[in-house]
Amino acid sequence: MTIRHFPRSLCAAALWLALSNMAMAACSGTATTNSNLSLPSSLSAKRNTPTGTVIYDSGWISDGTRASVNCSGSYTWQMGYASAMTAVAGMDGVYQTGVPGLGILIWYQNSSPAGEDGMVMRWPRSSSSLSGSAQFTPPGLFRVKYIVVGPLASGSMSTPSPTATVAYGGVVANQVSFNRTNVNIVSTGCRVVNDDIAVNLPPVAAPDFTAIGSKPASKDFSIDLTCDANVAVSYRIDGTAASGIAPASGVLAITGGAGQAAGVGVQVLRNPTTAVPLGSKLSYTTTTSDAQSVSIPLTGAYYATSMPVTGGALSTVATFSMFYE
Repeated sequence: MTIRHFPRSLCAAALWLALSNMAMAACSGTATTNSNLSLPSSLSAKRNTPTGTVIYDSGWISDGTRASVNCSGSYTWQMGYASAMTAVAGMDGVYQTGVPGLGILIWYQNSSPAGEDGMVMRWPRSSSSLSGSAQFTPPGLFRVKYIVVGPLASGSMSTPSPTATVAYGGVVANQVSFNRTNVNIVSTGCRVVNDDIAVNLPPVAAPDFTAIGSKPASKDFSIDLTCDANVAVSYRIDGTAASGIAPASGVLAITGGAGQAAGVGVQVLRNPTTAVPLGSKLSYTTTTSDAQSVSIPLTGAYYATSMPVTGGALSTVATFSMFYE
């Protein structure tokens, strides 16, 4: 018979480990809630919807039951997304969905009725160490929001199921699942046919300008678009207003310099005699069908800003911004 000697320190360590394992808690559950969110097959939003806009809000949802989890000893409470998510910079609790410009925010409440907001589901998951014997019976209310987080584009959003969970000692108490794992996001708006428009005014003689405000010649042009259905189209013209002329008169200053005319600007008109005020958003139309052609008619006209007008070349630059709502 061979008798081996074990160092006392090793035996003590083995005994401590065994006792520690006996003291570790276990959690067991007899009921788990599953809040099922019925998402539509598609969500629509305009392409220039402002960042921070909520395009979908589920409100508080639950399956009407309560979880039941019993724990004792020491254990960990965790809540958050069920799989890895990428946070949206500068927007607390909002995560990317895989669709450009669209984020998701999920709130959780473990009491009923729920308030306006709740605990934010996060990745990495939130956790807290607990101890003692307790029974947990949270109802498990969830609220899901889809939020615009940048320039929005169409795409397909894939969502894991379950999407987010709450667990005690590894036992899931509450979870939220979506009825669809893929949702199409439709970004509606218009496409500008030509985003660089040159307007060539006809030549005129300096004596043709007889007084401040006289407009001896003009040239029609248009902003042409192809639009989706149900888009409210608006536009804005921006540029440097001519000296001494209010921006509301829509008169652009010329670039000036050697060989340039003086005492004259270019006025932007619509309808075709109403001035387009610089820097002001103007409504135009609401589309009724997909691939609808929209043409915004405008006019550029000489405009005497002071007398006498001095002959020379003339050029000016303006920018137009489109809004789809």
